[in-house]
Amino acid sequence: MTNNFLDEPQNVNELGGHEIATEFSNLKALDYVTVIPIGFPNAGKTLWLASILSYAKNTTSPLFSITRQRQFPFNGGFRVADELDNNFKRGGNLPGRTITGTLDIFGLNILPTKEKLKKLNLAFLDLAGEDIQKIRTSVRGDFSSKIKAIFNGLGIDKSPIIFVLITPFAPPAKKGQSISDAHKDEDSLHSDFLNYLQVDEPELMKHSKFFIVVSQWDKNTDQKLSVENFIKNNRPSLYSIVKNVSVIWGNYSIGKILETYNESDGTINANLATIDKVSPERFWKKIYQVCTGRELDEKTWWEKLFS
Repeated sequence: MTNNFLDEPQNVNELGGHEIATEFSNLKALDYVTVIPIGFPNAGKTLWLASILSYAKNTTSPLFSITRQRQFPFNGGFRVADELDNNFKRGGNLPGRTITGTLDIFGLNILPTKEKLKKLNLAFLDLAGEDIQKIRTSVRGDFSSKIKAIFNGLGIDKSPIIFVLITPFAPPAKKGQSISDAHKDEDSLHSDFLNYLQVDEPELMKHSKFFIVVSQWDKNTDQKLSVENFIKNNRPSLYSIVKNVSVIWGNYSIGKILETYNESDGTINANLATIDKVSPERFWKKIYQVCTGRELDEKTWWEKLFS
């Protein structure tokens, strides 16, 4: 990675394809696990990212702390994370979408409180939902040269990757579209993405792990409904692909959203009424366990003896 401050670009968006591939191929040597959230327009990916980044910056846990990296190639993401956090506050306006054509990398290190547990380095890559959506055959059927460069860099040395597939509990229906069709749209988009990995990036898929996260879980009124059953019933194509691979099922809520309709221009104002801190804490604990095989809240034999 670039170390000369004077020659350092402002962010990775200024790099060409080969340089982008090189930066991502270097992440493994620096002991980073790459985490790539996959969410299509209106799926809640940016809100999910804002939630976990806000927790990382503002919340103190007795089990771990999280430090944010600001050196290249994480410098651009460091600034974006602060912008997301500024918007992600109780009563504040919700963060907008990621701008198409851009990519941001957030470097975060999980530091466990227990001395015998090792540090975990994570590089979160944020891609615009509109850019990910281009994998759909009816749109483009392929990714941009930047995204392909990222996959090439990660695949060259079998870098560890976690894809977080984010899909909403209640996907917004387009004009004249039924709720059932909205679910089918979400299903086909995610299955198109995984099919791309299977066909075009088989080696990448082999050394990847998958989180399937249903956002807006607070809208679920069925306490007996599991995430896996929700995906099985509402994302059957996605489920048929992932049912035989190692998958972590999860639900997520950023908190309660207050929405008001503006009659004068037909717009909807939305802001956070309450912030959910349980979901991000659960995610951070789970990703540490998946990456290291250890649990942040695990007890020693001495603690078990007296618990």
